[in-house]
Amino acid sequence: MKREPKTKQQASRFGSLSGTSGAVSLRPGSLSGPSGAVCLRPGGQRPLPNTSKAERQDWRRREEEGDAKQTPAPPSERQDWRRREEDEDSTRPGKREPPAPFANTLKSDGQDRRRKDEPWGRGSCHEERRDRQYIKTIESDEPAEGVRIVPASSTEHAQLCKLWSERGGKGKVREAWAVHNPRLAWIYNKRRRELADIISRDPDELEGFHGSLQDNYLSIVTKGFDSGRRCGQVYGAGEYFAKSPNVSRDYTRGGQYMLVCRLLLGTNGDGPDADHIWAAGPQYYVMSQPSQVLPQYIIRFKKKPSELCETLRTALSGYNSLEQKQQLVPPNRPSVMSAESTDALWVGYLQPSESDESLGLAVTHFLQHNLPDIPVAAIKVQVVRGKFTQAKVRLAQTLTREQVLQLNDAPFDECGQQRTLTVDDLHGSPGQKCLRSVARYCRGQNLRFVNPCNCDHAASPTEGALWDLSSLDLRSAKADEILLKFKSTMPGAKVLAIKAIRNESLLALHEHYRSYLRIKNGCEPTCLELYHGTNNTILDRIYTHGIHPPSDRKPSEKCPVSGGKGLCTSLCDKTCKFCVKRHTWCNCHMFGLGVYLADQAAKSHRYVSRPSGRDHRMVVCSVLTSNALQISGHLRTGSAMHDVDSLRSLWDGDLADMVKFVGPAPPLDKVEQQDLLFLQGLQEKARPGLSVVNSEYVAFNPYQIMPRYEIVYNI
Repeated sequence: MKREPKTKQQASRFGSLSGTSGAVSLRPGSLSGPSGAVCLRPGGQRPLPNTSKAERQDWRRREEEGDAKQTPAPPSERQDWRRREEDEDSTRPGKREPPAPFANTLKSDGQDRRRKDEPWGRGSCHEERRDRQYIKTIESDEPAEGVRIVPASSTEHAQLCKLWSERGGKGKVREAWAVHNPRLAWIYNKRRRELADIISRDPDELEGFHGSLQDNYLSIVTKGFDSGRRCGQVYGAGEYFAKSPNVSRDYTRGGQYMLVCRLLLGTNGDGPDADHIWAAGPQYYVMSQPSQVLPQYIIRFKKKPSELCETLRTALSGYNSLEQKQQLVPPNRPSVMSAESTDALWVGYLQPSESDESLGLAVTHFLQHNLPDIPVAAIKVQVVRGKFTQAKVRLAQTLTREQVLQLNDAPFDECGQQRTLTVDDLHGSPGQKCLRSVARYCRGQNLRFVNPCNCDHAASPTEGALWDLSSLDLRSAKADEILLKFKSTMPGAKVLAIKAIRNESLLALHEHYRSYLRIKNGCEPTCLELYHGTNNTILDRIYTHGIHPPSDRKPSEKCPVSGGKGLCTSLCDKTCKFCVKRHTWCNCHMFGLGVYLADQAAKSHRYVSRPSGRDHRMVVCSVLTSNALQISGHLRTGSAMHDVDSLRSLWDGDLADMVKFVGPAPPLDKVEQQDLLFLQGLQEKARPGLSVVNSEYVAFNPYQIMPRYEIVYNI
C-alpha cells in the first residue's frame, strides 16, 4: 500500500500546555516514566492520575503510614488511578500489547519512520506535535455460544435490496432475517484488532454472499464456519464467498436461501502473511480464517417459498438460544442543580426489567404526590433506555431549585419497592458532569439556542488527534467494491484515487460507540457504508475530529475557525465569541440539525463544494446503527423538523405533528430510543422541500460515523 507523503494533520492549537487544574504536560521522553509521560502540578502537589503505577502505590503507602502531607485525592481521581492500573496490568506478558505510537508507524515515500522529536506539519512556535494516546478498548470475556434470529427491519431490508441490485443479482430479496451472535461478533472483532496491529490501520470490510444447503445454515450462524469441512479450494485454502449473488445461487442446489456475511480484509495474496485472496476473475473472496467472517443475514431470493427443512424452519421461527442477562440499577448520584428554576427534569436510575408503561406511571405518581399544586396535564414523562434506564420530564410550569432538591429525599414506589432516586435539572448545571452525554458526546455542547446543555464538558477527545491517508490499490477487493458502487450512479466520473483514512483516536471513539450500542441493545450493531459530500476546504478538520452535527449558529467571517469557508453553520462550540447569531431555516436541514449521508454517490456529489480545481473529494463513511427510524412521508411544513437536534430530543407524538406519513406510520412511542434516521426516497411521489426523491440518512452523534475512505474524482 502506497503511503502519501506528508498528509497528516497537526495537533490542535488549543490546550497544548493547559488544563483546568493548572497542570503542565511534558512530552514523552523529557521526564518519562513507565507510562511515557509525567504530569506535574504546581507546588509539589499529588501527581496526576497518569503517573506510573509504582508512584501511585508509593503515594498510597505513604498516606497509610501518615508520611504524605498532601490532601487525599478525590474519589474521581482514585477511580481513575485504579482504571489506569488495570490498563497497565493488561500489558504484562501474556496479554495483548497496545500498538506502537501512531507517529512511529507513519511512512511516506522514500522516508524513514518519523522521529519522536520531529515537528508535525505546520504551526506556530507554540505548537508541538503530540503522540497519539492509545485508547485501550476494554475487552470483555468471550460470550457463551448462542444466536438470536429475527426478521430484518425495513431499513435493513432496503439496504439488502440495494446490495443485491448493485451486485447484479437476478430477481430480488423477498425476505430477510437478521442474525445476532455475540460470540461470533466477539471473535470477529478480536480478529479485526489483530489485523489492525499487523497492517497498521483498521482492516477493510465488505459483504459477501454464501450459498449452501438449507440444513447447514443454522449450524453456520450458531458456530461459525468450520475450516474442517472445506472442499474444492480451487483458488486457495479458505472460506469462499461471492461478490455476485448469482454465483452463490448455484451453490444452494436449487434452494431459495443464502447468507450475507461481513468479511475482514487485511493483506491480499497467497503468501504466508496474507489473510485473504481476491480472485478477480470469478470474483470470489477467499478468507483464510473463519474468524474473519461474521454471518449477518439469511435472505430468501425466490418468489414462492419452498418446503423448508426442519433446521431452517426452526431458525426462521423466532429462534433464540442466547442467555438472558440481568441489568443492574446504578446507585443514586447527588443532585447538583444550580439554576433558580427549571421546566424539565432528569429522573434516574430506574429498574430496566420493568416496562416503559409501568415506569412512566410510577414516575408520574411520584411527581403528583410530591407536587400537588401542579396539575396532571402539566406533567409529561418519557422513559429513556440507554446504557441505563432513566426518565425525562417536561413541565408546563417551572419548579424552584428547592422543590427539585426535596424530591431527592421523597420515597419513590417502583412497582411495589420503595426507595429514593435522583431528580435533577434536565438542562444541566455549570460544574456538573454532563447528564446528556451519549458515548462521550453531548449534542448540546455546540448548541446555544436549540436545546443547549449547561453542564461542564471536557475538552474534545480528538484534540491533538493525527490522521493519515494511504492509497488503495485500485485492483484490490475493497477498491473494486467502492468503484462499482460509486460508478453505478456516477458513470461519467473519472476516479483518480481511493485513499484509506487513518485516525486512531477517532477510531477508538467509533469503537466505543459500537460497544455502547452493543450493551444498550444486546446485539452487534449493523455497519452501513454511506457517502458524505461536503465543503472540501474542511476535510482536514473532518479527518481530525470526525463529522459533527451542525450547530445552531451562523458562522462569523471574523471567526478564525469557521469564517471565510462558505459554510451554512458554525464549526465552533457555543463558547465561540464570534459565532453568536442564530442560524435560521433557509431551505436547509430539512430533517434536523444532523449529519446527512446517502447511499448513492450522485446524491452526495450535489453537496461537494469548493473542490481543488477539477478534483473533487467525497468521503465514504462507516455508520453504526442498531435501531434505525424509517420515515416515509412529507413534512407538514418546510421548517417542521429543522430544529430537531437529535432523536433523543423528540417526545412521544412529536413526529406525527411534523410529518404526514405515506403508508403505515412507524411506532411513535419510542422514537428517541432509536439511533439513526432513515428517510425513504419517494421517487416521483416526492414533493420539493417536503420530502426526498432518493433515500438518505441522518445521524446525530459524530462517533457513530467513521470517515473510512476518500474518493478523488473529476467530472
